[in-house]
Amino acid sequence: MTEPRQLASWVPMPVPEIRAVIANYEAARFLEGCVTSLRAQKGPQLEIVVVDNASRDGSREEVARLGVRCIALRANRGLAVAYNAGARDAESPFLLFVNSDTHFDPGCAVELIRHFRERRELLAADPHHFSWEGGHVTHGSLGLVRNERSSFLPLPGVQPFHDPHGAEPVEVPWGCAGALLVAREKFAALGGFDASFFLYQEDVDLCLRGWLRGWPTLHVPSATLRHFQGASHGRGVRHTLYLGRPLRYRLAQWKIGVSSAKNTQRIAFKILEPAELAGQARRLARAWMRALASGDVKEPAAGIAGLFLNLLELKAALADRRRTRAAEQLSAAELVARFTSQGARREAG
Repeated sequence: MTEPRQLASWVPMPVPEIRAVIANYEAARFLEGCVTSLRAQKGPQLEIVVVDNASRDGSREEVARLGVRCIALRANRGLAVAYNAGARDAESPFLLFVNSDTHFDPGCAVELIRHFRERRELLAADPHHFSWEGGHVTHGSLGLVRNERSSFLPLPGVQPFHDPHGAEPVEVPWGCAGALLVAREKFAALGGFDASFFLYQEDVDLCLRGWLRGWPTLHVPSATLRHFQGASHGRGVRHTLYLGRPLRYRLAQWKIGVSSAKNTQRIAFKILEPAELAGQARRLARAWMRALASGDVKEPAAGIAGLFLNLLELKAALADRRRTRAAEQLSAAELVARFTSQGARREAG
């Protein structure tokens, strides 16, 4: 009688500590540098997923050549949808959301993740961005100062400011979605990025909703990277994606402008009290009037178009507002007080 064959012992693969989700649209030329810099990260084990927004520049072939998993979307539905798709089946405790036109310094991830070990309540850690050439800071720590004439919609009576010189970690109202490390369970509890946002303010929305639950965002100057900024829609794009197609370029820029206006309106609607919303509406109307008086019709036109789109999505926006307010532990007014007092100290310093 033959002995039964012994089954090989099954050893589960360890779950990486970080999943890096690279959102890509028509930026094949940057993918190798981005992926290589992520693979060179010291410290935590990291897996890489590229989500491609229906590129036609050979991006998917480049991802295959690099040996990285690709989630290929059928249409370009924007950054928030791409990031959510890359996070959906993640098991890692942390998610690193990445624009494809970034190049990380080797110690960036380990500098970010150590703060989560020290502060379990953190939602996100935000690295320091340098220009692609490395000559100057393009994203440092953000703060807020009082300005009753400000037309910044998500929070009343404040103006954001950028501090490129801070050397110590500091709490910020939001980080930059071009590169942001997020606790996965908290990200899931927030419902991820708002999928109704096409481009811009998805990071403001996520981090502010986190703050309202008592989950801070921290800027970490020692975690550094280089960011080209706008590889899919900014500098140089007019001569690549839109070569010989000026109307298509203008329409794309208009879509982005309307998306930005729509998104800021939606954030305010989610988090502000009725009286605060009314005040913001008055500030916005005055800003539009000033723009029209100076001959600028783009800002008011984009704002009105954004308002129309939000009205079309009013039912979903109301549901978002109820969910956000139901989980609130900190009000928008308390958040403003917290960061404007911090901003005054930072400016005085």
